[in-house]
Amino acid sequence: MSVAATDANIVSMSSDEGNDPNDVPTVLFVCVHNAGRSQMAAGLLAKYAGPRIVVRSAGSTPADEVNPAVVEVMREVDVDVSHEFPKALTDEAVEASDVVITMGCGDAFGRWQRTSSGNVPS
Repeated sequence: MSVAATDANIVSMSSDEGNDPNDVPTVLFVCVHNAGRSQMAAGLLAKYAGPRIVVRSAGSTPADEVNPAVVEVMREVDVDVSHEFPKALTDEAVEASDVVITMGCGDAFGRWQRTSSGNVPS
C-alpha cells in the first residue's frame, strides 16, 4: 500500500522530539524511488548526526515500500529503517531544506537545482 506523505509528515517523522527544525540544518536525500539509496543515506546521517541535523528523504517517483534488502542491510549496521516509507519529492520539501543531496535522480531533479548557503556542522 502506498502512503502519500505531506511535508508536515516528512518533518514530523524525521525530527526527534525536542529537535526544533528552525535551530538546526535540514538535509534532504533524494533518489528516484526513495526506497533504497536515499533511505540508507538518511538513516546513516540520522544515526551519526543525532539531533544536530534534521534528516529527510524523498523520491521523484516514490515506490510503494522501502526495499526489504535495504531494511535488512541497514539492520546489520544498527540502523532501523523498517518504519520508513517512500515519500514524494515536493517543492516545499526542497525549499525547506538547507542541503539537498541527489542520488541518481538525473533529469527528474532538474527543476529544483539551486545553490545552498546552509551551514552543516561536521
